[in-house]
Amino acid sequence: MELFDHIERLAEKSRPAKVPTIDVVGRVCRTIRLHREEEPALLDTPSIAFAGLSLAVTTVAALLFMPLLTTLWDPWAAYMNAPWSY
Repeated sequence: MELFDHIERLAEKSRPAKVPTIDVVGRVCRTIRLHREEEPALLDTPSIAFAGLSLAVTTVAALLFMPLLTTLWDPWAAYMNAPWSY
């Protein structure tokens, strides 16, 4: 609590103080004028790695489910491969 009391005393003491006027327009304009933005990277490595991994996982999933999809494409083959037809 002592810290808060100290901060309150400092705030009360500084209320009547005159605020100095500082002109920073020239400095800000110069900083903006001299600021050079970096060129964005055309190929972002993490994004390309994630896209490649996603494509690989999708390809593997499609290859694994291809027999199931071809079986379901033909209704008679789907019926003959059903568990009750063994």
